[in-house]
Amino acid sequence: MSKRLLVVRARGLSADQAVRGDMAWNVSDLIADGSFAPITGIPDLDTVASGLSGDRVTVVDVPYQDAASFDDSLGKLRASSTGALIAILSESVFISQHYFREIKPGTSVASDDVPRLLEAMLK
Repeated sequence: MSKRLLVVRARGLSADQAVRGDMAWNVSDLIADGSFAPITGIPDLDTVASGLSGDRVTVVDVPYQDAASFDDSLGKLRASSTGALIAILSESVFISQHYFREIKPGTSVASDDVPRLLEAMLK
């Protein structure tokens, strides 16, 4: 069975907002179990997932407005996408349910590396 990936494009979500204490469990769980890194450079959110296997990748836009509504929307997506790995991508942060050994605490990810990381989640 091939892996599936849900990419949440969270326009407006900053690295600082993603790790704030008022962010509820849905985002915090992904960070605790997976990988989190600020992005250097600005990824093109409209095309970053376009090169991935289309039938195995779902891209959903959930613009960040506030912690509570974003986390609620993410919780609903997690519940409806059972079995899919989740990645959150904004202009400035990459959060992955998949743990990447190369992403160490305090390090950044280059925007050019984001497509490669998303593809690795499907393997």
